[in-house]
Formats: sequence, structure tokens, C-alpha cells
Amino acid sequence: MRRRNNRAEETRQRVETWHPFMPMSQWSDERLVEAAQAGNEEAFAELVRRYQAKIYNLALRYTNDSETAVDITQDAFVRAWQMLPKFRGEANFYTWLYRISHELVH
Repeated sequence: MRRRNNRAEETRQRVETWHPFMPMSQWSDERLVEAAQAGNEEAFAELVRRYQAKIYNLALRYTNDSETAVDITQDAFVRAWQMLPKFRGEANFYTWLYRISHELVH
């Protein structure tokens, strides 16, 4: 557990020293995920902004109902936030998010 805390602290320090030089909208997904895993809610909000339309369109394709698609989109991001500490970066963030969303529509 101590190693995980050290890793989180190192990530937090990297994010804090890097943040002032570039707006979050220009951060890579990997950087945003690291920041969000370290507790930065703004970084996760940027990921939401980046992918909410894609997830909504995916849900709409499967449900053909805009209200249901909005609910699925919201549920997908809530679930992603809850599961974010388990995200290991073995896939792209969007691929992981797509998979979460796909499970919700089926």
C-alpha cells in the first residue's frame, strides 16, 4: 500500500509541475488519466468533455432513444470515475470507456 501511495504522490507532483505550462485541453489522455487518478476532478471533466458526444452517439445507435442515451452516457462516466483507480493503461482510455458503455447498452 505504501508503494501505491508513493506512486500517487509522484503522479500528483508531476501533474502539479506540468499543469501551469499547458491548458488541460491540450493534455494527452494518459496525462489526464494520471491526474484524475491522483484526484484531479478537472482532469476527469476534460475527459468527459472529450468523449461525451462519442459515448452518447454509441448509446443512441443502440437504443434509438435520446433520453435513454443521455442516461447511459451519464452512467458510463459515473462508472468510469468509480473504476478509474483500477485503470492500468493497457488500452487507450477511450477503448476502456467504450467497453464500459457497451456493457451498459447490452
